[in-house]
Formats: sequence, structure tokens, C-alpha cells
Amino acid sequence: MHAYYYTYNDFFHENLPRLFAHFKECALSEDLYLLDWLYTVFAKAMPLDVACRVWDVFLRDGEEFLFKTALGELQFKSLVNGSLWLCKLECVCLLP
Repeated sequence: MHAYYYTYNDFFHENLPRLFAHFKECALSEDLYLLDWLYTVFAKAMPLDVACRVWDVFLRDGEEFLFKTALGELQFKSLVNGSLWLCKLECVCLLP
């Protein structure tokens, strides 16, 4: 699993540097969300029709697509929910 985390962090840092820095500042590690996403191949994190599409492309393209999907999910949440989602993350930062 550590190899997956390392690869994911590289993709995350490369593609979403501001969000990556925010996660690091708040000490939010990838194992808090990525493990569940990868083990279920996003079946619990997305609506069924979207999860089915993720499964189709994952079976066609391989594991790299799972990392791209995870980054897409983070970017989607930060864009759609905007400050509300990031405020929840910032609240976590303020906890001792």
C-alpha cells in the first residue's frame, strides 16, 4: 500500500499543488480517504452510474486511472463545494 501512497502523492503534488500544500499543512494523510477509495474502487464514494464507469475504465486502462480518479474527486469536491469543503478541512487543522 505504501507504493500506492507514494505514487498518489507524486500525482497529487504535480497536479494539485495548492490543495496538496493545504493537506500537508493540516496533516491530512492520504490513508484517511485513499484506502477506502482504492479498496472499493470508488463504489462507496460515487453514485452507482459513475462508479460503474470508473470500473470500466480501470479495467481497460489499469491502476494509474485510479489515481487520476482520486485527484479528479478531490478537485471536484474543492470546486463544487468550494470554501465549504475547505472550511471543514481547515477546522480539522485547528484541532489540537
